[in-house]
Amino acid sequence: MSEMTSAWYLGRSVVDAIDPDLQGWVDDLSVIPVSDHYLEWAKAKGLTAEQHGPAVDADGDGESNQVEYALGSDPLDATSKPPVITIQPSLSGNLGGRSVMVPFLPPHVSGKLESSVDLVSWQDYPATLRHFRIIPGVLWPGQITDTQTHQAIPLGPLDTAYYRIQFEDIVLEE
Repeated sequence: MSEMTSAWYLGRSVVDAIDPDLQGWVDDLSVIPVSDHYLEWAKAKGLTAEQHGPAVDADGDGESNQVEYALGSDPLDATSKPPVITIQPSLSGNLGGRSVMVPFLPPHVSGKLESSVDLVSWQDYPATLRHFRIIPGVLWPGQITDTQTHQAIPLGPLDTAYYRIQFEDIVLEE
């Protein structure tokens, strides 16, 4: 298991901290271990000591607390489901192309996209999972077809596979 060591939280915008004309606008900059952030989330959600482990499925919906934490669903509500990965026709003008639509990850969560042709052997897919939506023409050149909740990762017309997000394990200190 790997351990996520830290997450960054800014009191204000990163731009404020970088722009010399705006120095002094950052209220708070701290490094918080991801395990502490996870435990605060578990406490805020009302998970008991028996229910709070990352591998536990507190509501019996088939998703671990870690997945519910990473994708923003309620760990005590079996009807609250994390967003899913889908494959859709590409809207970017790439004829015959498709996009895998992957949920955006919160800033404190790290993961990677993997693909498999047989659901047994998994390989890293060459794409970066983002924490933010790209607005076409504003932050990124070209046409991007992100939605409000998912990023679009272009696939070639011959890419046929299964996809999943592999999250880095949260290791709680006992």
